[in-house]
Amino acid sequence: MVHPQDLWKDFAKKGVIAFDTIQGGNVYGSLEGQLLEMKDPEQKDMEMPLLLNQISEWIESERPYFETVEDYEQMYDNDLTHPNQDDSTELGEVPQAAKKGSIEPYIFGAYPYGGYYYQ
Repeated sequence: MVHPQDLWKDFAKKGVIAFDTIQGGNVYGSLEGQLLEMKDPEQKDMEMPLLLNQISEWIESERPYFETVEDYEQMYDNDLTHPNQDDSTELGEVPQAAKKGSIEPYIFGAYPYGGYYYQ
């Protein structure tokens, strides 16, 4: 599972942000940190491209995880929307009956919390 902490640890390891400034943000589940500045004043305009490059590299390194999750979700959706013959029945294939299943309705033993309301 991909966590935002992994991105921030990667940034700190590569020297993009200061590790000791990573903290929780004002939005639930967010993180923030201070971007390190370039020492050379002439390279100040390279800070943002460097940051975007690091984000791009991290996304590319995590791409197999994202593709696996996407493939799994697609397979799951296909199984639900287009079941095979073993996992489905045609309409009318299951005969009607007055009682079906093993749990009888309106019996308090079947529902563990139902008896608490009676004294």
